[in-house]
Amino acid sequence: VLRYAAVHRHVRGQYFTNPNFTAHFSVLCLASGGTDTGNYDFEMKQLNEHINIQLELLGKRFAYEDLHIRFYLESDSDKFTSALRAQQFRWKEKVAQSEATLSNRYYETFQYKVFLKKGGMEIDLADGGMVNWTQKLLQNRKQRLCISGLGLELIERLDDNR
Repeated sequence: VLRYAAVHRHVRGQYFTNPNFTAHFSVLCLASGGTDTGNYDFEMKQLNEHINIQLELLGKRFAYEDLHIRFYLESDSDKFTSALRAQQFRWKEKVAQSEATLSNRYYETFQYKVFLKKGGMEIDLADGGMVNWTQKLLQNRKQRLCISGLGLELIERLDDNR
C-alpha cells in the first residue's frame, strides 16, 4: 500500500453563497493506493485509516461528540454495505443512521463526509472515498485508490479555542 499526504492551496472558480465556502483554501489531502485483496478488505482498511486520521485531527479542535459521519453509497452496493456494517471501527458510533445514495460519479462505491454540529448547523469539514483514477491510469481494474480531504482554513475559522 502506498500512502501519501499533502497540504494544498485549492482554488475553485465557482461562487458560493455559503460563508463557510471560499474560492481559495488550504486542504489536507490523503491518498492510499494498492491492489484489491478481495471482500472490500483494502477499502475497509484505508477507509478506517483516513477517518481515524481526520477524527484525530478534528478532535484536537472540536468536541468529539459534535462530530459525525455520513456515508453516501452507490445504489447497488449491498455487498459493500454488508462489509461496512460488519466492521468494528472505533468511530462507528459516529456514523449517522441515514445512508444516502451517492449522487455524483466523482467517487466510486461510496463517499463519506465528516460533519461538525455547531450553532444548530451541520458543517461539512472533510470527505473521502474510493476513486478509479489508478484503474484508468494503469489499465488494471484490480487497482484501488482511497482519497480524502480536510478543510484546514475552515477548521481554523470555526475553532472557538483559538
